[in-house]
Amino acid sequence: MSLNRGGNRGIKEKDDILSGFPAHFNPFFFMENRIFRNTLPGILLLIWVLTGIAFATEGITEPQKYPSNILVLPPGGKAVVVDKTRQQLYLFTSTDNNALTLEKMMICATGEEDGNKKSLGDKRTPGGIYFCKTILIPPNLGRKYGTCALPLNYPNPMDRRNHRNGGGIWIHGIHEDRTVRSSRGCVVLENEDLIFLAWRIHLFTTPVIIDERVEFVSRESLAQEADDVLKFLEKWRIARVTGDLKTYFACYGGNLLSRGMNPSRWRIYQMKSFRQTQQNRAITIKDPMVLQDDTYEIIAFFEVFQGGNVREEGFRRLYLQKEGELRKIVAEEWIPFNVLDKKWDFYQETLTELRLPNKTYRIFYPLPTEESLTEGSGERYKGLQDFLEKWKTAWEERDLVHYLSCYSEQFRHGKMNLDAWAQYKARTFREPGTIHLTLKDIMIHPGGEKLLVRFAQMYQRGSYKDKGIKVLRLCREKGEWKVMEETWQGEQ
Repeated sequence: MSLNRGGNRGIKEKDDILSGFPAHFNPFFFMENRIFRNTLPGILLLIWVLTGIAFATEGITEPQKYPSNILVLPPGGKAVVVDKTRQQLYLFTSTDNNALTLEKMMICATGEEDGNKKSLGDKRTPGGIYFCKTILIPPNLGRKYGTCALPLNYPNPMDRRNHRNGGGIWIHGIHEDRTVRSSRGCVVLENEDLIFLAWRIHLFTTPVIIDERVEFVSRESLAQEADDVLKFLEKWRIARVTGDLKTYFACYGGNLLSRGMNPSRWRIYQMKSFRQTQQNRAITIKDPMVLQDDTYEIIAFFEVFQGGNVREEGFRRLYLQKEGELRKIVAEEWIPFNVLDKKWDFYQETLTELRLPNKTYRIFYPLPTEESLTEGSGERYKGLQDFLEKWKTAWEERDLVHYLSCYSEQFRHGKMNLDAWAQYKARTFREPGTIHLTLKDIMIHPGGEKLLVRFAQMYQRGSYKDKGIKVLRLCREKGEWKVMEETWQGEQ
């Protein structure tokens, strides 16, 4: 079996298993695939995906610094990093010189409660390093989860060591507009972003790093730590190849979690294995990645083991912690390649069935406060509160000139352009009764040069009242905010 650079099963050449790390999306494979060749939905989705590649990185610049969680990522490898404080999900890709490129930054929503998950039902998103283990789509997925769900392997071995329980932590989509910090512990994305992400990650091998606040540092500051971890990995590999049990066992902590065995049984198992496979022992490691959390590190890599008549191929994860100045392996996981191969086939076929809902749903941020704006955070939103106040006041005072000055020449509301809108508002402004307008829960959704503003609107004119949700699509024209589109959904 072979691993190609798209992470999909290719030509069945067993010696080619380590020919490439399965992390780089390869559209040409899918053009040759019978699933796409023979189905119209597959062809249309392929066009959508390829178009997304062209526009996904628009406005995204390569970061000058790197997330401190990623020490080593092999060329073509991808990593997902979730920042719970910023409510952002970053998709990074590694280049040939081990630099990281930010492929896309996405709004996400994490748990309602602050802190890392500890128990079932605490509404917290866990913090740590995880991997997607399958994909769920309708009809085997509830409508509220959007277009698909990518379950994570929470609790991982380090969570279990620290007695953290619960489960059902997914990356999933949405079926209605929602706000940040609104999940029960999952990482929630807009459906378009979720499909973009799903096409670029790989089950079991693409890391999903969830951090309270991601620290961005210089590449040079990570180099020494990365080098130390790779030296540890080579010492561990050589000890296995040479049968040096003393050095091999010294790489492990006393409270090891491995293959469901306690430390004593594990040592006996390893001694027996070393004896049985001592002839012609060889271990090949391909494209290791090195990741770190606040309390542990992970080394993950593809491995081919050959010893005696035994040959094993698969993906290994080593969980490390420091005891003083020494690194120790405290847990490890092994996924045979035949398991990966079946899962990747399933994932590949499932991707072709992904469908976007008919309506676009968004995740909204709270409007930044003036205090945060003056501190430099949210600079692009300066003047937004004043604009909304001007729009509201002009409406309440029936000042048609100032009210229409808030609107772009490109404005649309349903079938109405700006002229039709002006005539409609002129008629309503002539109706009797004092107007009172209240805006509550003002939220924003950034999108390039445009901005969505969503709020609960309560309108009263004389004895008439209504309330509902209003969404304004704003743009900047000559440095001033203007309304390009307005939608209204009254309360039922």
